Amino acid sequence: MANYNTPLTPNNHGGMGNPHPQYSNVKSYATLTDSTSEGLPWLKIRELNLADPSKGIDGTIQRIEMGFSAVDDASDNMPSIVNFGVNLAVNYQGNLVKEGTKSFLHRSFSNKNNYKFNLHIFSKKNTNGSYTVKIYIVAKWAYKRIVIINPWVNVPIDRYVTTPTNPLTAKVPQWQKTDFLFKNIKGAAFISDGDIASDVDGYDDYVVPESRLLTYSRVVDLQASLQIILTRVGNNVTANIHGGAGSDMSGAIGTIPPGYRPTASTGISTFRYDGAGMITPILIANNGTVTLLNNLSSGKLLYGSGSYNTIDDLPGGDE
Repeated sequence: MANYNTPLTPNNHGGMGNPHPQYSNVKSYATLTDSTSEGLPWLKIRELNLADPSKGIDGTIQRIEMGFSAVDDASDNMPSIVNFGVNLAVNYQGNLVKEGTKSFLHRSFSNKNNYKFNLHIFSKKNTNGSYTVKIYIVAKWAYKRIVIINPWVNVPIDRYVTTPTNPLTAKVPQWQKTDFLFKNIKGAAFISDGDIASDVDGYDDYVVPESRLLTYSRVVDLQASLQIILTRVGNNVTANIHGGAGSDMSGAIGTIPPGYRPTASTGISTFRYDGAGMITPILIANNGTVTLLNNLSSGKLLYGSGSYNTIDDLPGGDE
């Protein structure tokens, strides 16, 4: 009867140790901690060579797709998890096409570094018709340690010139290709603007763009027939208030749900339809409480709008 509690050894584990290399495709890669006072911004992931396979240039790839998620696990800022996906290819006209997307698996709007963290693809055409591509991440803030998680790479089997010395263009398991592409990050130090300037002098620079922000909306019923229509794009919320009072009203009249609450208490000026348009201010507190600061008489209608920032997590769908 088999002993399933036997420790894993090369003899009973396919000639491999523990952990088996097949699990390397889920490993993470952490940089050194950048504790410099000015914050060194740049880190090189890998240098690649792309070309049409018909040129027969060793170690070149016609097309490669790659991506990863990243997080700063050293900073005291609430971490966002940034996701990058890139497609690089030499088309039939011999031109290098670079396309990619930056998105967020989790976006913490209190983290002011979201827009300081980007992926750059530097490229230069060589005299033999191939392209040298240098992939860099940039994180322009002090004190950080970037961790790459969930890395992946795909090189189509008919889109490269087989070269045994280059894992990306050799017939090796997928986990070895992934490890080859990202392993230089592990324990790597960030470099300065001056250092990268000398490394990519004469190169074109493509910055992977952020995907279009989603728009979220919510209609919240307040007291009486008053409503507030909330629209959120990124971390900006627009609030439109309208309706009327069936009886005299003042004080707290409702609550805005999580996902739309202001970073700090915000005032919105609303106007009554009667007469010259009396101003009736409304206060939206950071806990979502909506307060009517002046009395709204029975039968009177009001309308108004305003906008503010939020650091709430993104809202779910309408409930």
